Amino acid sequence: MSSRWLLALFGLLLISTSFPLIYADDAADGEVQDEADVKADETIDESGLLISASPDASVTFLFTEPVGAGETLELVAGRVTKFLIGFANRGEKDFTVHFSHTSFRYPMDFSYHVQNFTAARYQRTVAPKQEATFDFALIPNEAFIGRPLGLVVEVHYSDGDNVPYVSTAFNQTVNIIEDESVFNAESAFLILTGIGFLVLLLLLGQHLLSRFTRKQPQRVRQYQETGTGKTGDLDFEWIPKELTSEKKSPKMGSPRQRKPQKTN
Repeated sequence: MSSRWLLALFGLLLISTSFPLIYADDAADGEVQDEADVKADETIDESGLLISASPDASVTFLFTEPVGAGETLELVAGRVTKFLIGFANRGEKDFTVHFSHTSFRYPMDFSYHVQNFTAARYQRTVAPKQEATFDFALIPNEAFIGRPLGLVVEVHYSDGDNVPYVSTAFNQTVNIIEDESVFNAESAFLILTGIGFLVLLLLLGQHLLSRFTRKQPQRVRQYQETGTGKTGDLDFEWIPKELTSEKKSPKMGSPRQRKPQKTN
């Protein structure tokens, strides 16, 4: 009896675990599709319905700021990025452009949303054979500096019969770069700190240089004039002999010893 109960319990476990697997397979065959399998001009709404672009609508895209972003595909972190969306109605019915949705996607898998921006509401009707232009602005986060991200811009609109459509205006990988033109507070602090340190080094070097090159007071030497007492080295050949001969001056007696001359 015990072996039969064990076999019965084992069979119930197998049956109970098979139901979730069957349900998952059925759900995969339904109308809901994975976003990774959705084409560029298709999207899935909140109800799970696949929405594509209208063949009577033409959408264009143009970066206006920063200049040259459309060529380099580089967006500056912390600065405003602006672009224009052109919408042309090629059909016979009115189109109402409701809003545009912009998001950053993981570059290796565009179905993974990195950042969603606030949708821009337009609610503008575009008559047949008419065109309209819509603008949008975003600021890339500085945390994305040096990273490539997928930028996806979608335009949501509907026709006169309230049939919804979605057209992808932009769907490419962009690079988020650092803003090197802005003189921010951090750069100013580093520059001022470097200038102060340089001035301090100059003052210290000037002080040390003045100590080592300071002049000692010179002692005044006393020179003694020797005169021309020694004449052994003098040359007197050019002087006439009459002038160089010594003449003895007559001895003068004292006035008392002089005898007065007799006068005749």
